[in-house]
Amino acid sequence: MRTKENIKSHELIGCNIRVIESKNKSAVNIKGKIIDETKNTLHIKTEKDTKKVFKNNCMFEISIPETLEKIKIKGEEISLQPEKRMKQKKAKKKRA
Repeated sequence: MRTKENIKSHELIGCNIRVIESKNKSAVNIKGKIIDETKNTLHIKTEKDTKKVFKNNCMFEISIPETLEKIKIKGEEISLQPEKRMKQKKAKKKRA
């Protein structure tokens, strides 16, 4: 289950998101549901269409569906391929 503590190492698809800061001013306040993710981008389904937002140089507010929590996260913290972020989580558990 996704929580505030482990969201960085989980799948983000399905979460609602809002861009709260960005070097690209036209990206600020884009909001919707994450429908796809790559190492460097998030594909966000808005009310009107789909937007591709670069993770780097952005600050996001992500709503976690399972807990209804909202967290702020820097794009640099999630700039890995989703499957690699999940593998990092498993590797940390094995070390503990």
